[in-house]
Amino acid sequence: MIFNTAIFFIALHLSLVNVRGELIIENATPLSLVYNIAPDLVDMGIIDENSITLIGHENCAALFANGIATVGGLSDFPDSGIALASGSPHSLKNSDSGMESTCHGTPGDSYLSDLTGSYTQDACVLEFQFLTPPDVDKLYMNYILGSDEYTEYVGSEFNDAFALVLNGDNLAVIPGSESYVSINTVNDVENSEYYNGNEDGQFPLFEPDGFTTMLTAEGDLIAGELNTISFRVADAADCAYDTWVLIQESSFGFVERTEAPSGSPAGAYGDPHINTWGGESYDFHGACDLVLFSNPSFDNGSGVDVHIRNKRMNMWSFIETTSIRIGNDIFELTGGKDNNIFLINGIVQNVKNENGVVGSISGYDIKYIQVNEKSRKFVINLGTNQNSNNLEEIVFTTWNSFVSVSVKNPTMDHFDGSLGLMGSFPAGALVSRDGKNVFDDWNKFGQEWQVLNSEPQLFAQRGTVGPNDMCSSPSYVEMRRRLQASVVTLKEAEIACDSVNKEMKDLCIFDVMATNDKSSSGAY
Repeated sequence: MIFNTAIFFIALHLSLVNVRGELIIENATPLSLVYNIAPDLVDMGIIDENSITLIGHENCAALFANGIATVGGLSDFPDSGIALASGSPHSLKNSDSGMESTCHGTPGDSYLSDLTGSYTQDACVLEFQFLTPPDVDKLYMNYILGSDEYTEYVGSEFNDAFALVLNGDNLAVIPGSESYVSINTVNDVENSEYYNGNEDGQFPLFEPDGFTTMLTAEGDLIAGELNTISFRVADAADCAYDTWVLIQESSFGFVERTEAPSGSPAGAYGDPHINTWGGESYDFHGACDLVLFSNPSFDNGSGVDVHIRNKRMNMWSFIETTSIRIGNDIFELTGGKDNNIFLINGIVQNVKNENGVVGSISGYDIKYIQVNEKSRKFVINLGTNQNSNNLEEIVFTTWNSFVSVSVKNPTMDHFDGSLGLMGSFPAGALVSRDGKNVFDDWNKFGQEWQVLNSEPQLFAQRGTVGPNDMCSSPSYVEMRRRLQASVVTLKEAEIACDSVNKEMKDLCIFDVMATNDKSSSGAY
């Protein structure tokens, strides 16, 4: 039986509900902004990180999350991404005041001034360069424009606008036309099919008096050469009544993203929740060393093994350390205060908070990304899937003491024949070590994949539970008692997890209540 955390909550007479919560806004560095909307391109080294600039007020751009909950489930809305503002991104989460104005006194933007024919000020411009592969000739990105200029100033000189400028050409145009997107061109009269009104408080937790539907910008790249892109928004004529543009997370790339991404990739997360290759989820709290997945045929017989080490904490366990072997090389990562430290073949390495390639394992680069003060990523780049242009990666993420590992865009070439806690590839069936039996009990399946003496020992130090020891796991009775005794209430846990991907939200709530730590939601 696959364990479902939501069912477990129901057994405790708890009711999970969708929460309409406020938009979450967080200041970020220019690199973090670009990484949010184009993670694959940054990881592939296509984007020149030294070329990234943010022109305007230092806090005119930020990360956002919890978008869909904020607008009450409106389907055509980015759930997360980056926000650029002619005023402050943080005022997006005000309660539809209808009169938000932040005047920075910073310069306008000549491109937008020429485009709109109006004097501009308080411009916010994010710009960078990227080198396209020789066989790529199209660029896509999803966005919305919102403003407090709506609808009183439609048709006036206060024509705030957004431009997405690729090699000098604006791609932010109304579908099927060459008209740029602005207050005067998309509203309740002009091109109204692309407009959402909010003057009457239809979306009370979202500030703009009106905003566009999610639009897709598309443009021609110079294949095999350096391209320059810039995102531009500014106030027209004066600095009153702010305007914002929201760009959907991971939508900037060479393949059009027509729908929201699915749930989290296959892997192991938090306290510890396993996502199989097939997309199902279950929990296994056994405190021991475990085989997440193993494939001896990986990379023409070099082989790959990924192990996780669970540590007991009260009635729970969490992933404390993970290791990967490719060929003769081993990468190991442990959470905690020193989670910018890692091991390669048992030798301690320290990244010193420098983003970029920090090592390699059997010829595959390891890239380091500091997400924020508490979270860091180490990404092993396996190359680009030739069929989809998606980057194939093994991603290790730390959040305080928690460690997670996931596989993005896995291919048959690399992972066909894999077995372990993530099941069989690609179906995710809970298959035994000999490949002959399929389990229907998640706890027995977890015990099946405890690391054995006969298998590679990937961790530099021996664990507290040896291969021949029982991989103990708390009972349902123990877990129920622990949840019922949680200091953090269900409501508080829901709020803490409000910005989490909906496929992982129940698991996040479970962890917050189990650990009595609302900040553990950051692991998701």
